[in-house]
Amino acid sequence: MDRLIGGSEDLNVTRHQLGIGALLVAALCAPVAVAGPIDATTYTINFMGRGTLPTAGSFTYDPNTPIFTNFLVTWQGLTFDLTSSANVPQMSPTIPGCLSGMSGAASSFALLSGACAAGFWGATSEEILTANFSFHTEDGSNFLNVTDNLAIPFDFQPKTQANGGWTITPETTPVPEPSPFMVLAASLFSVAFVARKRAASNPMRRGTCD
Repeated sequence: MDRLIGGSEDLNVTRHQLGIGALLVAALCAPVAVAGPIDATTYTINFMGRGTLPTAGSFTYDPNTPIFTNFLVTWQGLTFDLTSSANVPQMSPTIPGCLSGMSGAASSFALLSGACAAGFWGATSEEILTANFSFHTEDGSNFLNVTDNLAIPFDFQPKTQANGGWTITPETTPVPEPSPFMVLAASLFSVAFVARKRAASNPMRRGTCD
């Protein structure tokens, strides 16, 4: 009687393991899933050039959308918000060749990433009641401009301008999410391990010949 019970338990465990094996085979035979999209990354802007340099600059960019958030630059004690302009930059009907036909936020990020050798930043507080900050590139009559204007008081000082180049540095390294394939495989192996351990510790499987 003990042997019959043990045999039944062996059969149940075998069926369970076969089921797990079938799921694993299905997962292995399915097309390999690509790792999840890279998360939005925050970048620090490092300025160089002539005149008074910006004291701070950063933005967050999500390449999957694509979209900019929190694109802020501080110059002359003024904080420029370039977020909207970066998402919908000013550009000529024909895109500068360095941007390879890109548009919208993707073209702005390409400019900020150094795709255009002629790219530069410029700032001025010399206009009456207005200060301007921009990232710009041009190719003949073709251009792209990411810019923001701020109202300033009539007596704002100093009246000045500055320009130069820049680099960007990610504040954190983006880590792709694990692919669905890897998550499924890890889960199935865990289930198989637990089932095998449970079956090995079950005294009903150890039948006798009495």
